[in-house]
Amino acid sequence: MVMALSLVIDSNMLQSLALRAFLAADADNIAVLPDYIGFEIYKTQSLAGLAAAFSVIGNFPDQVTVLRSWGEIALIDELCPELVSRMQVEDVPAGIRRMAEELAALDGDETGASDALREHWAAAASQAEDMLLGADDIAVSLPEIAETFTLAELRLCRVNGRYTDDMFAKIYGAADELYEQAAEGLGAVVRRERSRARYDSYLYRQGLVTIIYALGWIREGSRPPKRLDRVRNDVIDMQFAVYATYFSGLLTEDKKAGWLYENLRRALRSVYDNDGLAWPAPPNPWWEE
Repeated sequence: MVMALSLVIDSNMLQSLALRAFLAADADNIAVLPDYIGFEIYKTQSLAGLAAAFSVIGNFPDQVTVLRSWGEIALIDELCPELVSRMQVEDVPAGIRRMAEELAALDGDETGASDALREHWAAAASQAEDMLLGADDIAVSLPEIAETFTLAELRLCRVNGRYTDDMFAKIYGAADELYEQAAEGLGAVVRRERSRARYDSYLYRQGLVTIIYALGWIREGSRPPKRLDRVRNDVIDMQFAVYATYFSGLLTEDKKAGWLYENLRRALRSVYDNDGLAWPAPPNPWWEE
C-alpha cells in the first residue's frame, strides 16, 4: 500500500510537471506551500504571472495547504498534539477557487483587478524588503559562527572531512544557543531540557539549519556575501528545509535547498537518537529510512 505524501513545494516547482504529476498520482497527496510562495506568486504584479502561478494548483484546490508565517509558527506550543495542523492556514481550497474565478472573469484586464488583489501585490513588495533585513542578520552571523571552530576544524569543513566529536559538540551547542536566543527574543517558551518538545520546536530546527548553512558557507571558502538578495534566497531555502521536516519532504530542483534539507534531517535524527527519544510520528513516512 502506497502512503499519501505531503510535500513542501519550493517556489521553483510551482509550475512544474513534477508537481502536477505528484498531485495527480494520488488524490490524498498534499502540496504544502510556505507563506513565502505568496511573495513569489504576487511579486510579478501581473495577471499573466498569477495565471502561470495557479496553472497547476488551480487544478487541485483540495490538495493544497498553505503555511502560516514563520513568526506565527514559532509561537505555537510544541506540546500541542495538533502542532502540524496549527501551522496551516484554514480554507485554502476556497481561496484558490476564488482566485481562479477572479482570473477567469478578468480575462487579462488588469484595470479591473480587485482591491484585495492589489493589496497582495503591494504586500509582496513590502515582504521583499523584510526578507532582505533577515538576510543581513544571517550574513553578519556567519563569521561569528566560524569563530567557534579551530583552524584545524575549519580545514576539515572545507575538505568535507570527518567531523570530530568536539566539532559535533560545538555544532549542536551553537544550535542550542541560537534556539534559546530566538525563543527569548520572541517571548516563546524556552525548552531548556533536552526533550522531544525542544527538538520539535520550530525555533530549534531553525537554529540547527542556520548552523548547517554556516558549515556550507565555510566549506565554500568563507567568502563575505556580496549580494544580500542572494543571501535572502538562501534564507528562504533554510525556511523551506525546516518546514519540510514536519512533512514528507521537499520538492525542489535547487541543490542548496535540497542539501540543507537532507543535512537538517540527518542532524535531527541524530539529536533524537542521541537523547533516546522516539521519532515524532507525522502522518507520512520520511522518518523511516
